[in-house]
Amino acid sequence: MKLCKLLSVPALVIAFTIGLFACTEKATAGDMRPYIGLQYAYGLIDTDSSLTDNETFNPSIIMPRLGLAFNDYIALEGRLGIGAFNDDDNKVLNNKASIGVNSIGGLYAVVHTPTFGKVFTPYGLLGYSIVDSYVQNNGLRFHDKQDGLSFGAGFDIKVTEQTSLNLEYVRYINNAEVMNVDYDVDAIGVGVTFKF
Repeated sequence: MKLCKLLSVPALVIAFTIGLFACTEKATAGDMRPYIGLQYAYGLIDTDSSLTDNETFNPSIIMPRLGLAFNDYIALEGRLGIGAFNDDDNKVLNNKASIGVNSIGGLYAVVHTPTFGKVFTPYGLLGYSIVDSYVQNNGLRFHDKQDGLSFGAGFDIKVTEQTSLNLEYVRYINNAEVMNVDYDVDAIGVGVTFKF
């Protein structure tokens, strides 16, 4: 059952991406623009565990982004983030614990809806992520790697023709489970994007 679930998520993302490519088949090479970006993401790891004092942990992530905009509406983007700061203000089983993210990586289809002369551009994204997180407690470090469907929304604000600022909210992992603890991995990201 778990194998079928894991196989269905990448299949959904691949089908969605193929659909996007089909929608952009009329885009010429001149319409396509590569871009790079950098985000600071404030992590939100929500649990339903009675083993912890808090239900939400807040590690931070630095997230480089690399993408290709096929036109003003559709882009394909890869991300590979690394943990910047962990959350030390928590207790697990009454012992001080440090919770953080080692890395987040994924591939996402991004759909933009330019408004106000393309100055303000809301967007939604759908893709597939792998998240490597950890808990350090009593001198022991426990790692957990989860993967699954990711989705989110945000907006870009154009500063120049090549540069924009962005704010977004993304759920990277939904309903993961480790050691009978259910959790989600979300992030609020702020960043900058440079188009070539």
